[in-house]
Amino acid sequence: MPEELYLKNRKEVGNWRNFPCETFARTKQNASIQEVQRGISSIIMREVQVNMNNVGRKDTLAGFVTPLKKMHFDGNKFGTGGDKKIVTIFSVLGFLLLVIASINYVNLSTAKASLRSKEVSIKKIVGAGTKNLFGQFIVESMVTSFIAQLVTLVIVKLALPWFNGLTEKTFNLSLSSFAMWQVLVVTLIITVLLTGIYPALLLSSFKPLNVLRGNNILKIKDSTLRKTLVTAQFTIAIALSICTIVILQQLHFIQSSNEGYNRSQIFSFSIPNSWASSGYAVNKTDIIKTLKNELSKETAIENITVSNETIQNIGMSMGGIADWAEKKTGEEPVITLLSVDADFRKVFKLQLKEGRWYDPDNATDRHNYILTETTVAKLGLKKPYIGQYFSVMNDTGIIIGVVKDFHFRNYHQKIDAAVLLNRADLKGNLFIQSAAAKMKQALAKAEATWKKFFPRIPFEYKFMDAEFEKMYRTDTKTAELISIFAGIAIFISCLGLFGLISFVAEQRTKEIGIRKILGATITNITTLLSKDFVKLVIIAIIIASPIAWWAANKWLQTFAYRINISWWMFIEAGAAAIFIALITVSFQAIKAALANPVNSLRTE
Repeated sequence: MPEELYLKNRKEVGNWRNFPCETFARTKQNASIQEVQRGISSIIMREVQVNMNNVGRKDTLAGFVTPLKKMHFDGNKFGTGGDKKIVTIFSVLGFLLLVIASINYVNLSTAKASLRSKEVSIKKIVGAGTKNLFGQFIVESMVTSFIAQLVTLVIVKLALPWFNGLTEKTFNLSLSSFAMWQVLVVTLIITVLLTGIYPALLLSSFKPLNVLRGNNILKIKDSTLRKTLVTAQFTIAIALSICTIVILQQLHFIQSSNEGYNRSQIFSFSIPNSWASSGYAVNKTDIIKTLKNELSKETAIENITVSNETIQNIGMSMGGIADWAEKKTGEEPVITLLSVDADFRKVFKLQLKEGRWYDPDNATDRHNYILTETTVAKLGLKKPYIGQYFSVMNDTGIIIGVVKDFHFRNYHQKIDAAVLLNRADLKGNLFIQSAAAKMKQALAKAEATWKKFFPRIPFEYKFMDAEFEKMYRTDTKTAELISIFAGIAIFISCLGLFGLISFVAEQRTKEIGIRKILGATITNITTLLSKDFVKLVIIAIIIASPIAWWAANKWLQTFAYRINISWWMFIEAGAAAIFIALITVSFQAIKAALANPVNSLRTE
C-alpha cells in the first residue's frame, strides 16, 4: 500500500471518535460489566480530551460492553442478525398452536364422555376408586401425547429441509442433544397437563347410579366450557390472521414506497482490499478511474458511478467530525458520510432541492459538500444555505447543494443527517447501471474488465434490487412463518369445530328427524345446527380484534415509517373466519339434515 494512503488509514484508525472495529477482551473473574463499561468510557473521554485537542469541551462519547454469549441477539450493536424478539414471538406462537390442539382433545373427550359413562360406572361399582380412574385417564392422555410426539418428530425430520430453505437457517434435529430432550420432555408434560387434567376429573367424577338411571351426566347441556374453548381457538386463529394481514400490508408499503433514489438495473462490485498486491503498480484512485473509462466504452452500460458505500445501507457515521458557521459549543451531532462523484446523481436519480451537483472539472469541489434536507434542519442552518462554510474531518469547503432526503438505511430507522462529499480516497465501490434489457452484456463486460486488473480474485457483484430485498428478509420470513402459523391454527380450529358439530348432530338425531317430519327444510335444519357455532366465531372476532391490534401495533412500532392499521383488515380476517367456519359446520349439518327421518327416529 502506498505510504500516503497508509498514513491516512492509520490516522483514521487512531481517531478516538472513530470506531471502525470491534474489540474483544477477557475480563477478570467476577468482574462487574458496569465497572468495565465505565472504565472504557473514561479512557475514551480522556483520550478525546488530550489527543483530539478538545480540552474543556464536553463530549458524550461512551463505550459499551456486551458479554460474548449475548452478541448473537444484540443486532443493534453488532449486526449479527439474531433477533431475540423474533425467537420469543415464534416460541409463543408454537405454544399457542399446542394450546389450540389440546383444546380439540379436551373438547372431544368431554363431548364423548357420555359414551364412557357406563364403563366408568361399572368400574366404580366393582371397586375402582376415583384416584384409580383419574390415573387411568391421565395415563391414556400421556400415551396419546407420547404417540403424537413420535409422529411429530418424524414429520419434523421430513419437513426440516423445507423449513431450512424457508428460513435460510440451518436447524438440526439432534436427539443426542440434552437441550432437545429438555424441550421434548417439557412439551410432553405441558401437553399431558393441558389435555388430561380436566377430562380425567370429569370422567372420574361420574356417579354410577345417575348413569345407570339414564340421567344427564353432563350437568349443563352443550357445555359452556366447550363453547369457551372453541371461542378461544378461533380467537387465537383470527388474531394471527389479522397480524398476518398487517405485516403483509407493511411489506407492500415498503416495496411500493419511494426511497428517494433509483435502484433499477444497477449492480455493484468493490475494489478488493488486496488491490495493492494485484501487480497493478498504480494507486487506488487511478485504478478506479481506469476501470470507469474501460467500462464506459461498453454500449450495454448506461452510467457508472463510485462511492464509499452503497446508498441503501450507509454505515459510515461519526460524531464530532463536522464544523459549520453557526455551530454551538458542545454540539457534536452524529453525521453519516457518503463519498460520491459527479455521476452519482445521474445513476441514482437524487433530486436537488437547491444549488448544484459536483462538477468533474471543478477542482475545488473535492472540498465542497452537499447536504440532505434533514441535515440542514438538524444543524439549524439558516438560509441561504448555498455558499456557507462547512468542514468535515478538518477538510474545509462550502455547501454547494441540498438534496431531498432519501432512505440510506432501512425503514426501521428514521432518516438522519447525511453529508455527501467528494473524497477520492474514500471511494471503493463501483455502481453500474445497464441499458434496458442489456444486464447480461453489462455483467459480462464488467467481469472481463475485472479479470484484467484482478486475475487472481473472483468477481463478485450485487444487484441493488436484491440487496434491497435482503434488508427486509427477516420481516418477509416473519410474515411467511406467521401466515403458516395462522393457517395451521385455523385448520386445527376447524378440525375441532367439525368434531363438535358431528357430536351435536349425533346427539340431536331424533330432534332433527321430528323437525323434518313436521316440515322443516334442509335450510332450516342446517341453520339450526350452525347458528350457535357461528355466534362463537363472531364472539372470537370481537375478542381477537383488540388483541391483534395491540400485537400488530407493537410490531409496527419497530418501523420509523409504517402504515396505519385500518378497520378493513379486521373485517377481512373476520369474514374469512366466518366463511371457513360456515363451510366446516355446513358440511356436517347438511349431512344430518339429509338423513332419513324414519331411520333417525328408530335409532336407540
